[in-house]
Amino acid sequence: MTKLKASLWLLFLILVAAPIAYTGYLNQDYFLQTNSLSLLLEKPVSIDYSTPEITNLGYWVGCIVLTWLIVSIVRLPKFFRTRKTIKLLEEQVASQKLEIAQLLEGQKTAPTEQPSTEDQTQPEDTAISNEAAVAAEKATL
Repeated sequence: MTKLKASLWLLFLILVAAPIAYTGYLNQDYFLQTNSLSLLLEKPVSIDYSTPEITNLGYWVGCIVLTWLIVSIVRLPKFFRTRKTIKLLEEQVASQKLEIAQLLEGQKTAPTEQPSTEDQTQPEDTAISNEAAVAAEKATL
């Protein structure tokens, strides 16, 4: 299993991380360039605010992390509903396993009764008696 996991990580690095890293290397000038954001409000209060200079890479990483956090928060209710459903289903499985065990135990302890020879009829005898009943019914009509 560890060889499979290691090979999947290697495949991930080759197919995903390597092209991203190569693109970042080619655009190194852009990502290392520093910029500051400015906020200028004139109404209702005059606000002029500028952030410290941060590299574009910092903004990119910040946006990616912020997006990941928002998506995680949005998915939390679904995660809790799914976890609750799984717990409920596991409880049902446990109770059904217990019921199956009780039924098997009851089947083992119950004496096995053999049907008497009078109750046992041969299939040929039933077929003959059915034919006789049909013939008697036709005769009465």
